[in-house]
Amino acid sequence: MESTSSNMPYLRKFRVRWDDLDVNRHVANTAYGHYMIQTRMDWFREGGFAQADFDRERVGPAILRDRVFYLHECPPESVLRVSLALDGLSADERFVRFAQAVYAPNGHMAVKAWCTFCWIDLDARTVREAPAALAALVRQLPRTDAFAELRKADAFPVGLDRTPIGPLEA
Repeated sequence: MESTSSNMPYLRKFRVRWDDLDVNRHVANTAYGHYMIQTRMDWFREGGFAQADFDRERVGPAILRDRVFYLHECPPESVLRVSLALDGLSADERFVRFAQAVYAPNGHMAVKAWCTFCWIDLDARTVREAPAALAALVRQLPRTDAFAELRKADAFPVGLDRTPIGPLEA
Protein backbone atom coordinates (compact mmCIF):
# COMPACT_ATOMS: atom_id res chain seq x y z
CA MET A 1 0.00 0.00 0.00
CA GLU A 2 1.22 3.52 -0.68
CA SER A 3 1.01 4.78 2.91
CA THR A 4 4.32 4.64 4.73
CA SER A 5 3.04 4.62 8.30
CA SER A 6 0.28 2.65 10.00
CA ASN A 7 -1.28 5.88 11.32
CA MET A 8 -1.23 7.64 7.93
CA PRO A 9 -4.22 7.40 5.58
CA TYR A 10 -3.89 5.29 2.47
CA LEU A 11 -2.84 7.44 -0.48
CA ARG A 12 -3.09 7.07 -4.28
CA LYS A 13 -2.02 9.36 -7.12
CA PHE A 14 -3.92 10.02 -10.33
CA ARG A 15 -3.02 12.03 -13.41
CA VAL A 16 -5.98 14.03 -14.72
CA ARG A 17 -6.86 12.78 -18.20
CA TRP A 18 -8.51 14.71 -21.00
CA ASP A 19 -11.80 12.85 -20.50
CA ASP A 20 -11.80 13.75 -16.77
CA LEU A 21 -12.48 17.41 -17.64
CA ASP A 22 -15.81 19.21 -17.76
CA VAL A 23 -16.90 22.03 -20.06
CA ASN A 24 -15.04 24.55 -17.84
CA ARG A 25 -11.75 22.71 -18.47
CA HIS A 26 -11.23 21.55 -14.91
CA VAL A 27 -11.81 18.19 -13.28
CA ALA A 28 -15.46 17.13 -13.45
CA ASN A 29 -17.24 16.15 -10.25
CA THR A 30 -17.85 12.67 -11.68
CA ALA A 31 -14.10 12.20 -12.21
CA TYR A 32 -13.43 12.97 -8.54
CA GLY A 33 -15.95 10.27 -7.67
CA HIS A 34 -14.14 7.79 -9.91
CA TYR A 35 -10.76 8.63 -8.32
CA MET A 36 -12.21 8.03 -4.85
CA ILE A 37 -13.89 4.76 -5.84
CA GLN A 38 -10.69 3.50 -7.47
CA THR A 39 -8.71 4.45 -4.36
CA ARG A 40 -11.08 2.41 -2.16
CA MET A 41 -10.96 -0.61 -4.43
CA ASP A 42 -7.16 -0.41 -4.77
CA TRP A 43 -6.90 -0.33 -0.98
CA PHE A 44 -9.05 -3.47 -0.67
CA ARG A 45 -7.01 -5.25 -3.36
CA GLU A 46 -3.63 -4.24 -1.94
CA GLY A 47 -4.85 -5.30 1.49
CA GLY A 48 -5.53 -8.79 0.17
CA PHE A 49 -9.20 -8.57 -0.75
CA ALA A 50 -9.45 -8.33 -4.55
CA GLN A 51 -12.48 -8.57 -6.84
CA ALA A 52 -12.18 -12.37 -6.93
CA ASP A 53 -12.31 -12.46 -3.11
CA PHE A 54 -15.52 -10.39 -3.05
CA ASP A 55 -17.00 -12.83 -5.56
CA ARG A 56 -15.81 -15.96 -3.71
CA GLU A 57 -17.25 -14.66 -0.40
CA ARG A 58 -20.44 -13.45 -2.17
CA VAL A 59 -20.18 -10.06 -0.46
CA GLY A 60 -19.94 -6.50 -1.73
CA PRO A 61 -20.01 -2.91 -0.50
CA ALA A 62 -23.37 -1.20 -1.14
CA ILE A 63 -23.11 2.59 -1.01
CA LEU A 64 -25.84 4.11 1.14
CA ARG A 65 -24.74 7.73 1.28
CA ASP A 66 -22.08 9.98 -0.23
CA ARG A 67 -21.42 13.44 1.17
CA VAL A 68 -19.11 15.52 -1.01
CA PHE A 69 -17.75 19.06 -0.84
CA TYR A 70 -15.94 20.61 -3.82
CA LEU A 71 -13.46 23.15 -2.50
CA HIS A 72 -10.78 23.91 -5.08
CA GLU A 73 -10.57 23.35 -8.83
CA CYS A 74 -7.86 21.25 -10.43
CA PRO A 75 -6.51 21.99 -13.92
CA PRO A 76 -5.86 19.60 -16.81
CA GLU A 77 -2.90 17.24 -16.57
CA SER A 78 -2.56 17.70 -12.80
CA VAL A 79 -1.33 14.89 -10.60
CA LEU A 80 -3.82 14.56 -7.75
CA ARG A 81 -3.44 12.70 -4.47
CA VAL A 82 -6.44 10.88 -2.98
CA SER A 83 -6.46 9.80 0.66
CA LEU A 84 -8.58 7.20 2.43
CA ALA A 85 -9.23 6.75 6.16
CA LEU A 86 -11.82 5.03 8.37
CA ASP A 87 -14.31 7.55 9.77
CA GLY A 88 -16.95 5.26 11.27
CA LEU A 89 -17.83 1.65 11.94
CA SER A 90 -20.87 0.02 13.53
CA ALA A 91 -20.41 -2.29 16.51
CA ASP A 92 -21.36 -5.29 14.35
CA GLU A 93 -19.14 -3.98 11.51
CA ARG A 94 -21.98 -4.18 8.97
CA PHE A 95 -21.91 -0.40 8.39
CA VAL A 96 -18.74 1.50 7.45
CA ARG A 97 -17.91 5.14 6.72
CA PHE A 98 -14.76 6.12 4.84
CA ALA A 99 -13.42 9.68 4.70
CA GLN A 100 -11.54 10.76 1.62
CA ALA A 101 -9.83 13.89 0.34
CA VAL A 102 -8.47 14.86 -3.05
CA TYR A 103 -5.45 17.18 -3.05
CA ALA A 104 -4.41 19.45 -5.90
CA PRO A 105 -0.72 19.63 -6.91
CA ASN A 106 -0.29 22.79 -4.81
CA GLY A 107 -1.42 20.88 -1.71
CA HIS A 108 -4.84 22.51 -1.44
CA MET A 109 -7.69 20.17 -0.58
CA ALA A 110 -9.87 20.08 -3.70
CA VAL A 111 -12.53 17.67 -2.45
CA LYS A 112 -13.55 16.29 0.93
CA ALA A 113 -15.97 13.37 1.01
CA TRP A 114 -17.51 10.70 3.21
CA CYS A 115 -18.88 7.43 1.88
CA THR A 116 -21.18 5.34 4.09
CA PHE A 117 -21.86 1.79 3.01
CA CYS A 118 -22.95 -1.60 4.23
CA TRP A 119 -21.92 -5.10 3.27
CA ILE A 120 -24.50 -6.98 1.26
CA ASP A 121 -24.92 -10.64 0.52
CA LEU A 122 -24.60 -10.81 -3.27
CA ASP A 123 -27.13 -13.64 -3.51
CA ALA A 124 -29.78 -12.68 -0.94
CA ARG A 125 -29.28 -8.90 -1.58
CA THR A 126 -29.55 -8.19 2.15
CA VAL A 127 -27.25 -6.50 4.66
CA ARG A 128 -24.78 -8.93 6.20
CA GLU A 129 -21.61 -9.02 8.27
CA ALA A 130 -18.28 -8.86 6.47
CA PRO A 131 -16.23 -12.07 6.26
CA ALA A 132 -13.59 -12.19 9.01
CA ALA A 133 -10.66 -11.33 6.70
CA LEU A 134 -12.50 -8.33 5.24
CA ALA A 135 -13.60 -7.06 8.66
CA ALA A 136 -10.01 -7.35 9.91
CA LEU A 137 -8.76 -5.41 6.91
CA VAL A 138 -11.23 -2.57 7.50
CA ARG A 139 -10.20 -2.37 11.16
CA GLN A 140 -6.56 -1.88 10.01
CA LEU A 141 -7.34 1.28 8.04
CA PRO A 142 -6.13 4.37 9.92
CA ARG A 143 -8.95 6.25 11.64
CA THR A 144 -9.80 9.92 11.34
CA ASP A 145 -9.78 12.10 14.43
CA ALA A 146 -13.58 12.29 14.05
CA PHE A 147 -14.04 8.49 13.99
CA ALA A 148 -17.37 7.45 15.52
CA GLU A 149 -19.30 4.27 16.15
CA LEU A 150 -22.10 4.15 13.58
CA ARG A 151 -25.70 3.32 14.24
CA LYS A 152 -28.10 1.99 11.62
CA ALA A 153 -29.72 5.46 11.58
CA ASP A 154 -26.36 6.94 10.50
CA ALA A 155 -26.51 4.82 7.36
CA PHE A 156 -30.21 4.75 6.47
CA PRO A 157 -32.23 7.97 6.06
CA VAL A 158 -34.70 7.76 8.94
CA GLY A 159 -37.63 10.09 8.25
CA LEU A 160 -36.50 10.91 4.71
CA ASP A 161 -39.16 12.76 2.74
CA ARG A 162 -39.85 10.43 -0.20
CA THR A 163 -42.28 12.75 -1.93
CA PRO A 164 -41.52 12.72 -5.69
CA ILE A 165 -39.77 15.77 -7.06
CA GLY A 166 -41.64 16.86 -10.17
CA PRO A 167 -43.63 14.65 -12.54
CA LEU A 168 -42.75 10.98 -12.79
CA GLU A 169 -43.31 10.90 -16.55
CA ALA A 170 -41.59 12.95 -19.20
